[in-house]
Amino acid sequence: MSEIQRPTEWDELVLATIGKAITLAGADDVTDVTFEYKEDAAAWMTSVEPHRPGAASIYVIAEGENELNLTVGQTWLEVWGVDDPVEWVREMTDAVVAGSLEEAGSSRIRIHSRIGVLGGGDALMLPWRWHRNRTYAPYLQP
Repeated sequence: MSEIQRPTEWDELVLATIGKAITLAGADDVTDVTFEYKEDAAAWMTSVEPHRPGAASIYVIAEGENELNLTVGQTWLEVWGVDDPVEWVREMTDAVVAGSLEEAGSSRIRIHSRIGVLGGGDALMLPWRWHRNRTYAPYLQP
């Protein structure tokens, strides 16, 4: 069993940013947000589990100074080199809460935010239309 590391400022900032976005969206009562140490990753993870069936979960591990290792819905991606990683986390959370995302398989994702399309995925860049797409419900009932 490894020693549990204290959360870094970046870990806590990611948690606070996601928590604030959930609160501002009015989604506190329809989500479970947890912050726990994952021994297998030797890192702190912020998890957002929506209560509504068909809505996408969010799992985020903050790495380094401003890198993210995350899973949104069924897609895993790494994020680094963005100008404002806090804004990226906020916009990603807002879009997922609103159900403004789509996946192609479990390897490509488009998150439609106010600042543009956030996303990533596999290196095999087949045209989007060739993939079977999956969409997600918003956290709140319309």
